[in-house]
Amino acid sequence: MRHSYLFLTLICLLFALPTLSLTAQDTPTAWPVETHCVGEPTTPPEDWTFPGAILMTGNFGIHAVHAGWDTPHVVAFLEKNNTTNTAGLSPNGLWYAVMLGGVRPSAYNNQVVQVDETGIIVYSTLNPREKYSVNWDNTYGYVGMQALKPNFLWLDNEHLVYTNALQGEGISAAIINPFSGESDLQYTNCVQWTVAYLQPSPDWSSFIYDASFKGNEWTLTSGDITQTLTPEGSPYMRVIWKPDSSAFVAQNIKYGVDYGEPIFSDLALYNDKRQIDSAISKNTSILDNSEASVRIDWSPNGRYLAYIAGDKKELHLADTQTKTVRNLCVSTDSLSWSPDGKQLALLKMGDYKQRQQPVLVFDLASDQLHTVAYHSGSIIGWRED
Repeated sequence: MRHSYLFLTLICLLFALPTLSLTAQDTPTAWPVETHCVGEPTTPPEDWTFPGAILMTGNFGIHAVHAGWDTPHVVAFLEKNNTTNTAGLSPNGLWYAVMLGGVRPSAYNNQVVQVDETGIIVYSTLNPREKYSVNWDNTYGYVGMQALKPNFLWLDNEHLVYTNALQGEGISAAIINPFSGESDLQYTNCVQWTVAYLQPSPDWSSFIYDASFKGNEWTLTSGDITQTLTPEGSPYMRVIWKPDSSAFVAQNIKYGVDYGEPIFSDLALYNDKRQIDSAISKNTSILDNSEASVRIDWSPNGRYLAYIAGDKKELHLADTQTKTVRNLCVSTDSLSWSPDGKQLALLKMGDYKQRQQPVLVFDLASDQLHTVAYHSGSIIGWRED
C-alpha cells in the first residue's frame, strides 16, 4: 500500500506549509441566465437508448434505472438503521460504502454525544448479493452542535480514506481496502484536530478543508501553496471539483439571520491557478449536494455545470466556454450526468401526492426530455455497465 503512505504524508504536509492570507476578492458579475425551456417529456423513440444505469435512493437501498428494464430494480440492500456515515459511491459508481455503528450519550458528560463505529460495508451496485465487510472498532465524541463527522471518502475504486478531526485518541487516519480487509492505520498527531470537511480533488493533488471547525476559515492546499479561500468568512462552503482536477466551483452558502429566511448561494469558478475566474451565479437560491442526492454536477468533459436553482428549483446548465447559463424550466431535486456526458438524468418534481415521480433523461444532441421510469427517491449517480 505504497500510495497509502504517500497520501498520509501529503495530509501531514498540509499543515507544515505556510498559509497565504489573500485579500478579500469580490467575485465578478454573474454569468447571464438565458431562459430557454425544453419541451415536455415524451416517451423515448424505439431507436433511442441511454447507457449504463441511473442510481437512486429508495426503499430498502439503492435502485437502478436501466434501459433494458421495465421498472427500477434494487441493486444494493443497505443497512440503514445503524449507519453513522457514508463514503457514497466509488468514482466508477460500482460500489457504495457505509460506516456502521451507533450513537449514545456519553457516560461521563450528558452534553457529549458518543459515536461507536463497528464496521464498514461496501455494496456492489451490479449484484445485490455481493458485498464486503471490514471490522472497525473506533469511538469519537462531539459536543452540542459540533456534529462533525470523520472524513470518510473514496481514494480510488479500491481504497477508502478515513481521517478523524474530532478525537484526541484512537484512529486518526487510515487507508482501507474493503475487498481484502487490509487497513493501514496511522496514529499521527499531524492529522488530529486539524482536518475538517476535507474536500480533495479527484486526483488527490489538492485539498480544501475547514481549519476553524466552524465553517468560516476555508483553506486550499495545492502543490507547495496553502492559501485562505475566504478571508472574510463564509458560513458554509461546498466544493465541486472538475473531473480532471484542473478547476473547481465553490458554493458559498449564506443563511438568513432569522429562522426560515431564504438561503442564498454564490457559485464561484476557480481556475487552474486556484484563483477566482468568474462568478457563475450570485445571491441565488441553489440546492447543495448531500449524502442522499446529487444537485450540482460537472459533465465528464468539464464543459458544463448542471445545478438546481430558483424558487421553482429548476435545472440550469452553465457553459464554461460561452460563460452563459441556460434555464431549462424543469423542476427537479436531483440530477447526474451520464458517463459519456451526452445525457443528463433528473427526477422531475411535481405533485407530491403522487407516490412516484418521473425519472427523466435530457439528451443534449436532440435537446429533448424523455421519461424513462417512475420512482420515489433521489438520484445519486450514473454508472457504466
